[in-house]
Amino acid sequence: MKYDLVYKDNIMLCIKQHSKKEIITMLSGLLKESKIVTNSEKFINAVYDRENRGSTYCGDYLALPHG
Repeated sequence: MKYDLVYKDNIMLCIKQHSKKEIITMLSGLLKESKIVTNSEKFINAVYDRENRGSTYCGDYLALPHG
């Protein structure tokens, strides 16, 4: 099954948040508004779990956090 979850409106550029926590919280809110995520807390925990297994940071200030 294929899921199309990458939408132009869900890509964040030039964000002002600096900490990982701020960025993940903002991403969770954005995805909840888009109805991609229904439970923000569960999503945030999944993202942190994934980050603990290996960073999603790609370099040059680019990250692809996911849970």
